[in-house]
Amino acid sequence: MFDEEFKVKKALVSLVIEKSLLEFGEPLYDFVVTTLEKKYDCYLPTCYEHPEYLSEILTGIQGNVSSIIFMSIYKKLADVSKRPGIASFLGLLETDMKLHDTMKIYQNAIGRLSK
Repeated sequence: MFDEEFKVKKALVSLVIEKSLLEFGEPLYDFVVTTLEKKYDCYLPTCYEHPEYLSEILTGIQGNVSSIIFMSIYKKLADVSKRPGIASFLGLLETDMKLHDTMKIYQNAIGRLSK
């Protein structure tokens, strides 16, 4: 059961990353996928176990694209963000990308809207 749950979470995270990247266009998606393959010999699903790979690539991109992509990933995983594995993935990605302040602002805003 654990193995199957792990595979489902890994697939979900991979699809969410893919969708979030494609929202910015195919060139960004291709860049991230190509960099993962060349630098780490892996693909998007590996980012579930190694979010630091994704964060390193995204933080190397100019501008605030990395934080926007992270927020897109976070929003898409919001319903399952407290589940083991998903919470670890998001926490490590947030830490690696140094987005603590961004997340606090976002979570406070969401909290105020839901009241």
